[in-house]
Amino acid sequence: MFSCSSKKSTAPNAAISSSSSAVVPIGVIPNAPVIAGTDTVPTVTIGTQVWTARNVKALPSAGQSWCYDNLDADCAALGRLYDRTAALSICPTGSHLPSIVEWDQLIVATGGHDAALAALKSTVGWGTVGVDSYGMGLIAAGNFSDSTFGNLGNFAAFWTSTDTTQALSFTESTIQFYGILQPPVDLHHYGFSVRCVK
Repeated sequence: MFSCSSKKSTAPNAAISSSSSAVVPIGVIPNAPVIAGTDTVPTVTIGTQVWTARNVKALPSAGQSWCYDNLDADCAALGRLYDRTAALSICPTGSHLPSIVEWDQLIVATGGHDAALAALKSTVGWGTVGVDSYGMGLIAAGNFSDSTFGNLGNFAAFWTSTDTTQALSFTESTIQFYGILQPPVDLHHYGFSVRCVK
């Protein structure tokens, strides 16, 4: 169930969740968590969207998923890396895998590409860390492709529900969108992270 807290502190740059005393940036509204399989995922409202506030780590009922370097500790810290089949079905009831339009709305709501890059990245786990202004904590969880794990610490890729732009990534310095490439590249078997949106 997605429910919003409207309780705020009097501090100029902070809001307090009604269920926690943790300080978060003003305008960020922590919500009730969502359940994806056995994974309880915290959520946050940014603009008009409710997003999962960390990468999903539930086991999928279809498709494949991996823990980075096949280590359970990496799944716990980074979330799972999912192939496209798994990504399309892993979000819990009431939420869904975001489209590229929904990702773009998030980027616009957080100040555009340059501002969003720092504002959405986690304060840990990157060579050049972000400021995590909105509680999204996008972590550089790397990826899986061709039986190889790579890019841990400098790359975060996320599936979208859009067929023509299947994924986007955050790197140290850019946000990139991946679609129908020339020559065509089939991304379906790659392992990327998942965030869900309502």
